[in-house]
Amino acid sequence: MKIAIVDYGTGNLRSVGQAVKAVADGADVLVTQSSAEIDAADRVIFPGQGAMGDCMRCLGESGLKDAVLRALASKPVLAVCIGMQMLFERSDENDCAGLGLMAGKVIRFPEAALVRANGERLKVPQMGWNTVTQRMAHPLWNGNVSLGSEFTHSSRKNLYVNTEGILDNDNSRINENAVSAFLEYSRNFGPLQAQAGVRYEHLASGYYEQGRRIDEQSRTYDNVFPSVSLSMPVGKAQVQLAYSGSINRPSYYMLRSNVTYINRYTYESGNPMLKPTLMNRLTLNTSYKWISLNVNYTHLRDGLLYQSTQYSAENPTISMVTFVNTYDTDRLYATLTLAPTIGIWSPQFSAMLLKQWFPVDTPDGQENFGHPMGNFSWNNHFTLPKGFQLDIDLQADTRGDNENSRMLEGAWRADVSLYKSFLNERLSLQLQGSDLFESSQARITLFSGNRLMTLDQETRRQFRLTVRYKFNAAKNKYKGTGAGQSQKNRM
Repeated sequence: MKIAIVDYGTGNLRSVGQAVKAVADGADVLVTQSSAEIDAADRVIFPGQGAMGDCMRCLGESGLKDAVLRALASKPVLAVCIGMQMLFERSDENDCAGLGLMAGKVIRFPEAALVRANGERLKVPQMGWNTVTQRMAHPLWNGNVSLGSEFTHSSRKNLYVNTEGILDNDNSRINENAVSAFLEYSRNFGPLQAQAGVRYEHLASGYYEQGRRIDEQSRTYDNVFPSVSLSMPVGKAQVQLAYSGSINRPSYYMLRSNVTYINRYTYESGNPMLKPTLMNRLTLNTSYKWISLNVNYTHLRDGLLYQSTQYSAENPTISMVTFVNTYDTDRLYATLTLAPTIGIWSPQFSAMLLKQWFPVDTPDGQENFGHPMGNFSWNNHFTLPKGFQLDIDLQADTRGDNENSRMLEGAWRADVSLYKSFLNERLSLQLQGSDLFESSQARITLFSGNRLMTLDQETRRQFRLTVRYKFNAAKNKYKGTGAGQSQKNRM
């Protein structure tokens, strides 16, 4: 699965990327400024940070607005923070227009809604945990019962023709019917918020080649996933402990059977025999003012890995890279984040530790890749006089193991950006410098089946000056989403 995080010049991208990697084992997570990569992604994350007006301006100047709109219309998109607000028609903040994908206006909390019955005043913005209840619910034993179900049918046809005659043609199809149901009960015991639930999933798939059903590759799965969550304040901090079971099913691209040509030494294929990955996750979250800690322990069964094997005995020099199920593995993540605001300075420091128990087949036999790996980031945003915005970001990675790769030496990098807009935000200039000290080079050894590769990443200091001018900055109904957007929203 490929997950694209939209980089349009605003948003806490590194923290979002680290969080997604922590919970989406096996996914290809990339932060991108490319419309093509957003279009090609299976899932998209649309972040936002700061003020609504600034975010809408940055999105328009980035040239990614149309790609985001296409993603919102065609695939699952997670909009985070200001990104979620931008989906509405308008916002009180900066009195600016949004993308208009959802009817409504983002407004300030009414003053009366910010005070509890006991006189306690709620914080805005709030960093903590709340109870979110399904609409289809019923009070029971002083608690709340929620239930629901869903049904999906999908069909994927793969038609591949190799006109050169080097590889076999493919005409295959996968039909899937999935049914799921969930039941959840939540109740408050004084300050303690408790929640327990169970989800049942049934999936029946049929695999066909040349119109003929292949029973060995057609599967039926029945899975039950429990979940438990406990949340309560401890002093002035908020603490949550949660357990959940879940499943990550292979994408249709992974399940394809055709072989494609990469070069004369490497072919690529899917694997119709792949099993879904079962995950059991235990999570501890704590937050206090601008300090937060997340600890996540995950056990994976039948994880997914991109691996190289020998194509055939007749062609031993040719490798076939494909997707395989790995051994059972365990992964531990711990992330500490400090994000205060000090006048014009908004720093954010994050420290993440990854420790895994990951069996890997090496030329010397099976080895447990368990060396811990650390990631540190220190991002600094300065709101300067005269409308200047300065960002100074530092990031460092230590040696360690991540899945079947081993980072042999640490690396770090420093990036800087200076932004200024003119002429009522029609004209904007941004000067960016990346990897200023050419220090991000890292040696990585990848153990991939019959291949052992050592990668020496090239470093290159880069400077970029971006000048943008908006020739049509007037607000009219034909700009941006256009007059036809409201009609499309009715579909």
